[in-house]
Amino acid sequence: MFKINFSLNNIYRFQAKNSCLVYVKKIDKRNLFIDNKLLAEDIGTFIFDGKNIVYDNQKPDILIYDLLNKKMELLLPEYRLGEILFSNYRTHVGNRINQIRETVFYDYKERKAIFINSPLPTHEVNGNLLFEQPTNTTLKSINLETGTYNWEVDLSVYISSVLGVFGNQLWIYTGTDELMSLALDTGQVLQRIRSNDLHPAVSNANLVANAVHFEAIHGRVTFLKDRDYLEFDLATCQVIRQKSFDTGNPYTDWAFSVSSLDDDYCYFVGNQGRDAGFAQWVGVLNRKTLEVEWSEHLGKQNQRDFWALTKAPISDGNKLYIHDSEGTLHIFEKEENA
Repeated sequence: MFKINFSLNNIYRFQAKNSCLVYVKKIDKRNLFIDNKLLAEDIGTFIFDGKNIVYDNQKPDILIYDLLNKKMELLLPEYRLGEILFSNYRTHVGNRINQIRETVFYDYKERKAIFINSPLPTHEVNGNLLFEQPTNTTLKSINLETGTYNWEVDLSVYISSVLGVFGNQLWIYTGTDELMSLALDTGQVLQRIRSNDLHPAVSNANLVANAVHFEAIHGRVTFLKDRDYLEFDLATCQVIRQKSFDTGNPYTDWAFSVSSLDDDYCYFVGNQGRDAGFAQWVGVLNRKTLEVEWSEHLGKQNQRDFWALTKAPISDGNKLYIHDSEGTLHIFEKEENA
């Protein structure tokens, strides 16, 4: 299905969209590249939507590079870029000058900044709502246009993950192993579902970044962790599909680590067999058949301790990108007859 194309060493962070690879290469300082061409040196972080690259530098400033027109523009001077890219081209930034930290949303399509006095955000919902976790037990909803609060609720439990919105409900996962839904307009708690009531395989340890996928368009949450695949229907609050990859054969078991979704396929890293340790394999799971269609071992014959595939694979066009713990980016290309 895939064959190795080439590898890039010393990669700190990357994004691939629309057949374009953007990455930061860390040598003495972080250098930003587009398809192996140097764009900027000594940057902080960046976000890439397939058409524009927004990044900060060490002055600090926030800049935008238009790939189509090959044009550079200064967006906000003396600001750092946050880690969250919102919908509608909004990006969160924080002022670090003189130790001041404030929340700013910049709509780089409209070239408009929205300043909000609030702690750091976690999610934008439906274009104008911001959810936060200032105490790890409290959620707040803020109107991005006015900067005013819509509602605030203290759940009295640790908020492990804000999953997303389906219909008029916000779904979260808590530190007490519960799936919880809240009314989007009021914050009222509507449902609390113990994860073990869904399936023994679903536990707090399973709900880690890039192992749980919230699919609002299909109204479901998909889990792929350890030796289990599971789909949970958000409308009926029932498990609708499940498969265990514990075959009883130590040579054919699959243990999944982190993954990404692309239509009918799930791209994962993990281990084959019952051997404990770090993820050494990359593979593709067909979600229609729930069979592993392709896999390849990337581990070393005489592996050093702690070498692993730590990031979820990224599929873009006919390429698959896999980042390992030593900073090597492995790039696979789909074979023509696949």
